[in-house]
Amino acid sequence: MGRVIAFSEFTSYMKELSKGASEFVRGTILDTNILISLTYEIKSDNDAVIEFVDALEDHGIKLFTTVSTRSEYLDFNRRMTRGRPT
Repeated sequence: MGRVIAFSEFTSYMKELSKGASEFVRGTILDTNILISLTYEIKSDNDAVIEFVDALEDHGIKLFTTVSTRSEYLDFNRRMTRGRPT
């Protein structure tokens, strides 16, 4: 079962995830806000999210999204290119 992890809980989350059994893929699902903050440099959390994703990758943790997340992210980008921010 999944759970939502706040940035303040990131260090303990990484420790827990690193203890996982080797036969399972260690990964995390990113939500739309993380994707937007990661790619939209004007967003105030951009630097923190870049560090977060870099740390996940450094620890060999796979990054996943859901179909809904991808759809929301594409809709955000479509609105930005048409000049109608969300």
